[in-house]
Amino acid sequence: MISLCLSYQFRSLYALALLIFGLGILYANGRSYLDFKNDQLPQYYGKETQYTGFVSNFPDIREKSNRVIIQITQINEIKAENLGKLLLIYPSEQSLDYGDLITMKAKSKKPKYFQGFNYPQYLKRFGVQTIIRSKQNITVVSPKTHGNYFIKTAKSVRNYLAKNLESSLPKPHNQIAMGILLGVKKELPEKSSQDFKNSGLQHILVVSGFNVTILIVFVALLLRQFGRRIIFLGSLVSLFFFTLMVGADPPVLRAAVFGGICGWAIVSGQFSDSRNLLFLTAVILALWNPMMIQTDVSFFLSFFATFGIIVGLPVILPFFDFITDRFELRTIISVIVVAQISVFPILGLTFGTFPFVGFFANIFVEPLIPIAMFFSGIVSILPSFLGNWIHLISVPAYLVLEIILQIAHFFGQFPPMPINKTLAQITLFGVLGFFFWTSFSLVYQQTFLERPE
Repeated sequence: MISLCLSYQFRSLYALALLIFGLGILYANGRSYLDFKNDQLPQYYGKETQYTGFVSNFPDIREKSNRVIIQITQINEIKAENLGKLLLIYPSEQSLDYGDLITMKAKSKKPKYFQGFNYPQYLKRFGVQTIIRSKQNITVVSPKTHGNYFIKTAKSVRNYLAKNLESSLPKPHNQIAMGILLGVKKELPEKSSQDFKNSGLQHILVVSGFNVTILIVFVALLLRQFGRRIIFLGSLVSLFFFTLMVGADPPVLRAAVFGGICGWAIVSGQFSDSRNLLFLTAVILALWNPMMIQTDVSFFLSFFATFGIIVGLPVILPFFDFITDRFELRTIISVIVVAQISVFPILGLTFGTFPFVGFFANIFVEPLIPIAMFFSGIVSILPSFLGNWIHLISVPAYLVLEIILQIAHFFGQFPPMPINKTLAQITLFGVLGFFFWTSFSLVYQQTFLERPE
């Protein structure tokens, strides 16, 4: 009712978008409750049980053990299409892939809190509330016979590109390249991993909305001579395949859906307020995966950062007038600052720390990401029969990745600052208050928003 009144008062659909977003959250609560209510796995906690199911996601490859989510189709003698999902932690020497049908005999358990991290809540975004740690090899009944055809095709392409990067670049450069370009989850050496965490650069090791933006720009440049409709269709196909290939993580999904909606709005000539489009994106994601907008920290970080940039950039840009806008430097710095401010309370409440050096580290690294993607992309598509020529061609990619490594190492010497929970809560109310003010203030709209004539 409040949203409807605000929508009428300001003659805007924005408040109506907020209402729809709220209804989406209510729907998400109801659907997630029903999904977990039908999960049959918890009743077998601590019991030696025979499980059969298929790998439903791309493996998370780590140094000591790997992780996959298994869609269970049989428990002992009980068969059904969906008996629940579990997280399988298995030895690194075991090879599993998306679509593999497996069987194993093991004891399951409920995930627990550790080091202040709400692990059960984290796993719920995948529809998982059961864990199995298997120290023995798992039997692969039939490889790659289950799962979606398009996802399996995209996974095959990703495997080919990742293999080329792995053979052409040394560690940890190839691991960084695979993360930035393909979303391949491979754990870095402990020292490098800690450097990226301390420097606030950990987000570049996975595909995010920034990578999606680079892809859209690249496709638009390739197809610019064919007009807006062809650019839109080309971008849509590229986004669809890229999202499948990198594993459809929440930040990528948010950016892909948001980019697709924006592209449609531009092509149709009915470009709406970007705030409305962002909330529409959240509603679509809530309908597709309700737990994403309830428990997924990466979604909240992505959403807050994007919304903060949309409404905060016009406000903060004037404060950086002293910086030259050559090469869009002033805009880049402003975007980084407003994004960092927007995610500060989420990081503080979730992890209890905030990497303040990330303000500076990201200024140096963000402009290098498109360059790293470009040169790594060239290396990834080169055929293996080129032999030693591949190592020569991969030198530019190596140099860019080495610069990123050195930047992470330099800023990684400064540990993240601990954030008091009370301070995090106060800043959260401050950020939400700013979002609310920018959403409904006539002063803000008249001063900062450009309205078409």
